[in-house]
Amino acid sequence: MRSWKEVVEDAADLADAARSLLLNCAPAWGIALLGTVRADGSPRIGPLCVYLLDERLYVTVEGWKERDLQRDARYFLHSYWGEGQDEFAVSGEAGSPIDHEVRAQLADLEPRIRHSPVIRELLIDSAHAVTYRNFPNPDMYAEVIAWREGEGTRRWNRVDPPPPEDVGSA
Repeated sequence: MRSWKEVVEDAADLADAARSLLLNCAPAWGIALLGTVRADGSPRIGPLCVYLLDERLYVTVEGWKERDLQRDARYFLHSYWGEGQDEFAVSGEAGSPIDHEVRAQLADLEPRIRHSPVIRELLIDSAHAVTYRNFPNPDMYAEVIAWREGEGTRRWNRVDPPPPEDVGSA
């Protein structure tokens, strides 16, 4: 698993797309959809706050989502759609809830985070961004940037054939 900073070092253009889609409320935070795994193995998906602070990706969780992550740290985070239906998603494992010292440091960077019951860093094993060009015209096409730990970054569009493995499904 990689930190946000490490993914940015591997795939700067992917990180740029992520910032524009994840940080949809303010310069350091936004709202995204987090998928977790319920006790019965089915998915649980819902909105929450996501933060890019101190070169790390954090989410604030509580209730059933927090219980899901306590039991099974796997997650899938997906941006809300921007203009043109562009999208960004990451998957991996959520770290343990941060301690009081880190919480205080983050609150100095973004005061609104101090009211969050639980804050977790998201560690990343794959990510992808899709940008739709010529939206919504008939000649619309998707440009995809996908990154997977240990494999690096791949790019393709409707003109180029996709890579051998479907990494776009992060």
